Amino acid sequence: MKEDASENMDDQENIETVNRFKDSLVSGKTEYFDVSDYEDIIEKLLEEGDLKLAELAVGQGIKIHPNAIPLQVKNAQILLSKGDIKEALENLKKVEKVESTNPDVYLLKGTAYTIEGDAKNAVEAFKQAIRYAKDDLDDILYHIGVAFIHSGDVRMAIKYMEKAHRVNPENETVLYELGFFYDQADNTEKSVYYYNKYLDIDPFNTTVWYNLGIVYNRNENFEKALNAYDYALVLNEKFHQAVFNKANTLANMGKYSEAIKLYEEFLEG
Repeated sequence: MKEDASENMDDQENIETVNRFKDSLVSGKTEYFDVSDYEDIIEKLLEEGDLKLAELAVGQGIKIHPNAIPLQVKNAQILLSKGDIKEALENLKKVEKVESTNPDVYLLKGTAYTIEGDAKNAVEAFKQAIRYAKDDLDDILYHIGVAFIHSGDVRMAIKYMEKAHRVNPENETVLYELGFFYDQADNTEKSVYYYNKYLDIDPFNTTVWYNLGIVYNRNENFEKALNAYDYALVLNEKFHQAVFNKANTLANMGKYSEAIKLYEEFLEG
């Protein structure tokens, strides 16, 4: 409970910092932000999908803090997001000379190489990221998996996500992604396993119950599919797609009158 409260406070502080940054741009007034502030601002803007504003923030941050390695790393991250792979790699190589044990540098290098289709250099860079990860090993392994997914290599993505799970079996993000990736790889048994592992930790996630219903339906385990959709609807009665999928499952079971009622409910919105 204390950890949750602390996280909520941190989130609120980050939102307030981002709002101060945005207000300073509108007003034209100069406001000082330290390196940590800029990191939070850039991360939040990237989460919001505002790449242009994130780029503006990192440029402003580097101008004020030209020797700040974290901002140089964020700059490389933004360059990757823009598709400027060559420039991102050049920047990362410069940062590497200054801070050769920073796992984020190697993580981004590996990501850049996967985008280029250079699997050999990607794996070497990722090995270095893992080597220097310390307490963030599960997070680094997770992001390596994400990099491989973005390059279309589901097999390698699963490999690294499995490693992340072994490091931290209670990492909910990793459990969710493993459930999803195994479903994409048509391994429904393992997909069910990881979704259920997730629900053992957090039984109130509507999306996971919904996804689990999809996998059960594909397995023709219709009763369990209905149960999963019911849980999703208990948690969110306005989850209309769960209503539609539940109707599909009932139709698959030959319960057409029940299915029709749900289809009508879905159409009524």
